[in-house]
Formats: sequence, structure tokens, C-alpha cells
Amino acid sequence: ITIAQPPIGGTHDFRVLIGDGGGSSDDTAVTLSIFGRHIMHSPVSFTVPLSPAVDALRAANRLAADAPLTIRVEPAGPAGSAGGHAGMSMSTRPGANEPSPEIVSITVQAH
Repeated sequence: ITIAQPPIGGTHDFRVLIGDGGGSSDDTAVTLSIFGRHIMHSPVSFTVPLSPAVDALRAANRLAADAPLTIRVEPAGPAGSAGGHAGMSMSTRPGANEPSPEIVSITVQAH
């Protein structure tokens, strides 16, 4: 999963959700987080193992073997709120809008 952060990024966590596309059976595969604030010169890529989450969905009969798999990436809140790490809370100046991150690509590889 490749995410383009604003030039001064690292202020959001992201949840990667997988499921059958119905939404009600989607499950969180992983939460992505960039620690601290960094100047981003290019998009950042994460490798996300999907097998454990797919196996868990199938074991719970929430994903049929022949069902299409959907992958969604959504904001999980400010950095540290969902990523399980504590950090300094840095905010923009009052009244300023922070640019939004953009999902550049999601590539799935089977091994």
C-alpha cells in the first residue's frame, strides 16, 4: 500500500480493512502509522500481510472462498490514536487546514 502524505506528514494513522465488499464483514488487517513528523519527499509504501486476516474471516464464515476480496484504507485518526504507540501530539496552527493524505496504489501479490 503506497500513501502520499502531505510534505510534513506523519500525522495520521490508517486502518487497512479487508472483506467481501459488503462492509459489514470487513475486518481490520493492520493499522499503519508513521512515527513522528517527517518531511515527505515521496510516497511511503507499506507491505501488509493479508493471509492471517483472510484466514480469520474464512474461519468465521465471513468470507467465502470464491468471494472477491476488497481492501480499503481509511483514516484511523491522529497519529497515536489507533496505532498503539504514544507520542507527542503536534497540531497545526489554529484555523489552518492540514492537507489530506492520498492513497497512491494498492498492489496485491500472491506467493
